Amino acid sequence: MGPTAYGKSSLLDLLADRKDREGFEGEILVNGKLRTQNYKYHVGYVVQDDILGLGKCAGTIVGNDLKRGVSGGERKRTNIGMELVLSPRILFLDEPTTGLDSSMARSVIECLHQLSRTGCTIVFSIHQPRYSIFKLFDTLILLSARRCTYHGPTDSVLNFFSSVGFSCEEHNNLAEFLLDVTQGDRQPPSTQQQDNIAFNEENS
Repeated sequence: MGPTAYGKSSLLDLLADRKDREGFEGEILVNGKLRTQNYKYHVGYVVQDDILGLGKCAGTIVGNDLKRGVSGGERKRTNIGMELVLSPRILFLDEPTTGLDSSMARSVIECLHQLSRTGCTIVFSIHQPRYSIFKLFDTLILLSARRCTYHGPTDSVLNFFSSVGFSCEEHNNLAEFLLDVTQGDRQPPSTQQQDNIAFNEENS
């Protein structure tokens, strides 16, 4: 999760082996081991802009931006379904809720949440989810200026940022609070606390 142009899609592309690693350092491990040569055959990737329809809407025109067909949520779910045909062990999705209303967005994420309980690892980027969606996340990677500021359990992120001097007001959307922090819209903590945030991923 992170603001626009902070490296979310690039990170997904690297993890999914869709991007040349030239200029990047480090290793990408799967279950603690280097990726095998047939890694690509075990992953699925749903791009941000999809054009597919839904199986239950067979015979219905999918449509596009100019001609209405099935709903945006149906198109998203079908795009996910097409990737699942090959039973990938890992499914990557770039901004799966883009262009959807709040109800459809939650429906798509609930679908992914249920899928993750079947043994398929779900990894996706997202910009600014509502809290009802955010609380469905098991693990969170928070990006700020192409750096990882948090990597760990989603239900621990508030305690972490509270421990380094950031306070989330009661009734505030936690996801919006975290985006404010990553964009510098919150009062920064001390220099030492900033160092703790910047290197949190090493201890996650």
